Amino acid sequence: NTDDLSNGAIAVTPEPAQTDPDLDNDGTLNADDAFPTDPAEQTDTDGDGVGNNADGDDDNDGVFDASDAFPLDPNESLDRDGDGIGNNADDDDDGDGVLDVDDDFPLNPDASSASDADGDGWPAGQDPDDQDAANPGSPFVDTDGDGIGNDTDADDDNDGVQDSSDAFPTDAAEHTDSDGDGIGNNADTDDDGDGIADSADPFPLDGSEYRDTDGDGIGDYRDSDDDNDGISDSQEVANGTDPLKRDSDGDGRFDGSDAFPMDASEDTDSDGDGIGNNADSDDDGDSVSDADERSNGTKPLVADTDGDGVDDGHDAFGLDPAESVDTDGDGIGNNADTDDDGDGTDDAHDAFPLDPGESLDTDGDSIGNNADSDDDGDGFADANDAFPLDAGEHLDTDGDGIGDNADSDDDGDGLSDSAESSAGTNPLLSDSDGDGADDGADAFPLNGTESLDTDGDGIGNNADTDDDGDGTDDAHDAFPLDAGETRDTDGDGIGDNADSDDDGDGVDDAHDNCPLHANSDQEDGDGDGEGNICDGGPATWDGFNWNDGSTWQ
Repeated sequence: NTDDLSNGAIAVTPEPAQTDPDLDNDGTLNADDAFPTDPAEQTDTDGDGVGNNADGDDDNDGVFDASDAFPLDPNESLDRDGDGIGNNADDDDDGDGVLDVDDDFPLNPDASSASDADGDGWPAGQDPDDQDAANPGSPFVDTDGDGIGNDTDADDDNDGVQDSSDAFPTDAAEHTDSDGDGIGNNADTDDDGDGIADSADPFPLDGSEYRDTDGDGIGDYRDSDDDNDGISDSQEVANGTDPLKRDSDGDGRFDGSDAFPMDASEDTDSDGDGIGNNADSDDDGDSVSDADERSNGTKPLVADTDGDGVDDGHDAFGLDPAESVDTDGDGIGNNADTDDDGDGTDDAHDAFPLDPGESLDTDGDSIGNNADSDDDGDGFADANDAFPLDAGEHLDTDGDGIGDNADSDDDGDGLSDSAESSAGTNPLLSDSDGDGADDGADAFPLNGTESLDTDGDGIGNNADTDDDGDGTDDAHDAFPLDAGETRDTDGDGIGDNADSDDDGDGVDDAHDNCPLHANSDQEDGDGDGEGNICDGGPATWDGFNWNDGSTWQ
């Protein structure tokens, strides 16, 4: 609301409407309630966030309410004479009619001036020991009335807890404050200050714990498996299961023993193939369907029914532990069969008793191919035979996969064997003259000193003084292998014939007044159209000649 009285008018801005003026139904309207949603609290005198009902020191003056004569006044806590005026404001604290400033014993209504032999603040007639000045000038206080002053009493409130260990040494009803909020545990509804009431907190004195999902005595914060289902919380989070629920899918099987903890229709996977037994047609993964196993008499949940080490699906005799293989399929297990591969040769004399194909010998030398060092019998050992199973081939000089007998260019130099025979080069040597150039690319295949003849004049480049035959000898030819170029004025790698700026001065030749001499400034002192750098005549000004070394000043 905003009030403006300058002109006698009051402007009112309505507050937003509230559905319920007393949200917690505690009888105090929200506008006046320091805790509008807490029916147990309405006021917070010291503004510390703890309502007066729960706060042990409402005015936060350091004196607990139980011992504070003015629990809502932070400036007062004692009223010695009980006149309703706190000692701080009362000018006669003990109400003996003598003002404190004139009273030697302002807190003793029975004495205002008298002898105080020990100077402890109590007159001789009221001092339990007028010769003991343990606390000179201090009032004699004995909280528990045991005759021992608090100054010397080890347990001021006589609650059985020594003051040195008592969070509330002058309050017999309290001695511990676990959360340090100023409220003793006996009065505090949340001893550890974790926000969970003690009545609902399985660990009321441990601020880091408030829940024990599996009831194992270890709080969830420290428990690595909150629901005790056999799977750690971190793994459950990674798996997508509920770390606070033992049976995430509710199928009656704890997550730790459930192969499919998120699928209520499955809990077992006997063969570990990722398909639950309820949906799997072959539960044990032995390659025999459950239906067939029932018909055969083998076990659908045991991969090796007869226990001979061979899965039922690969066991020719699934119920006979003495047999598992029948190589030739004759109904007789190999252990009992005298000819396992059924090749007509009894095992005792068969070099390959389990391989009916190994009784053959490619070259007919009576040595099986696996043991034969020359399978095709061509006289070349398999290790040195490019075609060990082809009696018609054994060499492949150029390694092109075609045997020399069938290959028209054995050495792969680009010249056919017949052409090499005519030329006199070696058909089995790709570089007959050994100059590093294959015969097919060598203009002089039998001349080890020559391999190129750029201009085709029959003289090899090594001997030819003009390789490209352009009329300029190689020594003076910037492009000795290019008949179209001989000079490169600016050295940019582009011959002058092709270069649009021969001297490389940034001015193209068509507009350059001296195209073969770099003169980007294009100076032409005599205006004859030829740049100064190319002009042989004198400059137009007196006393300066381009050719005599004169320097322009």
